[in-house]
Amino acid sequence: MASKNFQTYNRTTSDFQSPTLGDKTTFSQGIGFTSYDESMWERITTELSVQGRSVQTLEIRVARLENMFQKTMEKIDVLISMMPTLQTYINPKQISLKEAKEEIKEYFSLHHGKDIYWSDLVEALNIDLETVIEACNELEKEEKICASRSGEKDSE
Repeated sequence: MASKNFQTYNRTTSDFQSPTLGDKTTFSQGIGFTSYDESMWERITTELSVQGRSVQTLEIRVARLENMFQKTMEKIDVLISMMPTLQTYINPKQISLKEAKEEIKEYFSLHHGKDIYWSDLVEALNIDLETVIEACNELEKEEKICASRSGEKDSE
């Protein structure tokens, strides 16, 4: 009984090898290939070689897609971590100017001596930027807070 030998594909070298019979000549001598059989052998090995390269190309593309997917997931994680901050900007509470001024004065008293920006107030107090600016301008006129002008901080 003849043993069955199958051609195997070696992915690392992209070569097709017969594990026990060697090349097609040895194989054909062993079982008596005709010229038609040899022609078929060439067509089959050529097709398998092309398919092997196609598989390699697809594997490379899949690896690239997996890499892109991983980077995208990392960016999504960053966005998710920013959601509380983003929510403040997206949906600020609606309060009167008087209430905003009170909250801003309290914030300044709790953070005495620190540089405070409008964005800090918007984020910390969840008040819309327009109200923060208007309240800060009024508090500055009332001399309840001292506003730093651009460039003052750098000149210290």
